[in-house]
Amino acid sequence: MSVSAVFCFDNEGKTTNFIAERARSTDEGKLVRTRWSTPISEYKTYRNGLRLPSKGAAVWPLDSGEYSYIKLEITDIEYDKPSPY
Repeated sequence: MSVSAVFCFDNEGKTTNFIAERARSTDEGKLVRTRWSTPISEYKTYRNGLRLPSKGAAVWPLDSGEYSYIKLEITDIEYDKPSPY
């Protein structure tokens, strides 16, 4: 399987969006390929100076307007944790 996507970056090299086509369910129960994006609206510096996206969304651009079906905010991260999650 292969996929195609467009990564968007700002002048500092930070990712600002990820755009691809994916299946979306219609009101009639059909699946249609639709452009989908995950705009990143904010970055945050976490522990040990790690700078990562902290706010974003997942968006379908529909005929009726943009439909943001999830908005995310990452408030803290843990990595290299020695015990299972």
